[in-house]
Amino acid sequence: MILAANLFASRVRPSSLTPYYIGLLIALACDALVPLDSLLGLPRVWQILASGALAFAPVAFAGVIFAVSFARSVQPDRDFGTNIAGAMAGGLAENVSMLLGFQRLTLVIAALYLMSAWFRASETPSSSPYSSGSGSRTESIP
Repeated sequence: MILAANLFASRVRPSSLTPYYIGLLIALACDALVPLDSLLGLPRVWQILASGALAFAPVAFAGVIFAVSFARSVQPDRDFGTNIAGAMAGGLAENVSMLLGFQRLTLVIAALYLMSAWFRASETPSSSPYSSGSGSRTESIP
């Protein structure tokens, strides 16, 4: 899913991440609100498709957000390190699921991505990674 998100981001080159943050929050809300056992009465094919969509839609949206954000970075080493630290914190937060349950854990994840969107919005706008402005990367998305 991450590879697909990177390929999508490199081909489409989104100018705004707002639709992807909205899609991510909607996908996380669906994860929080739709219990997986509600899919048990569906035909097997629909069970597989619906559970796959519930599981992988947030990964796809988050992958596009990361790929575009990383491509626009003026400090990729620092941002990659921050991403690794976030992945470690996410792994630790997974233990919270034992207290809250997986559906409520998605609310914690949604709150973290809302903070991410807020911090991105509060950054000073930089030039597009696809232009030749000073201080920005000009390579295509990895």
